[in-house]
Amino acid sequence: MTGWLALLVVGLAGPTGESADLPSVLQQDAMTCERADVSPDTTVSACKSLLQFGGLAPADQAAILFDLARGYDLKGEMARAIANYSAAIKLEPDFAWAYYDRGRAYYARGEYDRAIADNDAALRLRPDDASAFNNRGIAWLGEGKVERAIADFDQAIRLNPNTASTFYNRGFAFFRAGRYDRAIADFSAYIGLAPQYADGFGARGAARLRERDTDRALSDFDQAITLEPDNAALYSLRGAAWFDRGDNERAIADFDRAVERNPDSAETFDRRGVAFDAQGDHARAIADYDRAIALDPHDEIALVNLCLVRSNGDVAAECNKSSRLDSEPSGEPTLKLALPKT
Repeated sequence: MTGWLALLVVGLAGPTGESADLPSVLQQDAMTCERADVSPDTTVSACKSLLQFGGLAPADQAAILFDLARGYDLKGEMARAIANYSAAIKLEPDFAWAYYDRGRAYYARGEYDRAIADNDAALRLRPDDASAFNNRGIAWLGEGKVERAIADFDQAIRLNPNTASTFYNRGFAFFRAGRYDRAIADFSAYIGLAPQYADGFGARGAARLRERDTDRALSDFDQAITLEPDNAALYSLRGAAWFDRGDNERAIADFDRAVERNPDSAETFDRRGVAFDAQGDHARAIADYDRAIALDPHDEIALVNLCLVRSNGDVAAECNKSSRLDSEPSGEPTLKLALPKT
């Protein structure tokens, strides 16, 4: 946040009435409070120090509260961030950036309706803010309103067609809607703008896997793993692609690599269990389903498949389903919020 650094410090006094070197102290705190290249703890300390002094104009006080909120936001202390964004808005009701960042904080807490309301307010004040459209689209997805999300991502791309993350997010929305061809197109656009990141290749591979375009999916996962060789989810997805192609040996090898990197993914144990079961290794399949259920007691895939394995595939057994559930490669991407306003 800029525009308030040149504080009028002449005549200001601290709570104790001391005035020695006060202007220089205030200026130093002011510079630190609004800087983006210091630690969040440093930001919080400097901004809180500034707020101890009287005589600040409401607009300056709102700006300091905004930066204080930003510090808490970066620390992950969302309740304090929201409280300070709200205090800034109370002082300056037309503070678009405060609405925008409070909306981000609400989204992080899963309060999607409030995130939408704050982005609505930001857009009333700044109707051409592509980032607010992007973030409202993400909140609409949180509410399950996929078409509204796509409409907001469309607007964001119209306003700023060079922001890679918005193509990624719209691809996610199309993925969620089962429109995999459109998802692939958007993930491809994201890759064109940001080819250095693995997530675009991984997301496009997941969409291609849903389309049963296994060879291209494998190529995408290979590229993603080259860029991020320690990403467990990518090995799990590539394993699902090998399984889809009927190569259980390679599938299990990739699931093993995924487990080595992340032993707490129920989905990977589901997938490896299906692969073990498919090659007749029921003991290992049962062990993997047991591990998946331990990690996620509501894991329907593991619960049903475990029941079927233990009943020797007898569909008359009370397994809650009439047929085996394969570990469908979901591989949903992770949404990308636009960056905070600074």
